[in-house]
Amino acid sequence: MRERLQKSSLSLHPQKTRLIEFGHHAAANRKRCGLGKPKTFNFLKRRSRRGRMRAKLKEVAGKLRRRMHQSIPEQGAWLKQVVTGYFAYR
Repeated sequence: MRERLQKSSLSLHPQKTRLIEFGHHAAANRKRCGLGKPKTFNFLKRRSRRGRMRAKLKEVAGKLRRRMHQSIPEQGAWLKQVVTGYFAYR
């Protein structure tokens, strides 16, 4: 892989790059070989842009304001859908 990247003038950082075994059978395979638990990793964490987040919060606040005269359980149910959708997308 390093050779392929070098052809494009790219390189891998030696301290940040490693091969790890993952998947359903990784723990069993490593145990069979006498190795410890598989390493973990975070892959391409998604972060929201601040401006986009503020705009969405302003929009949700406006919609909540229009729902102000609904009952609290109705407002809560709607807000739960919004928050659940946000975290499912995230």
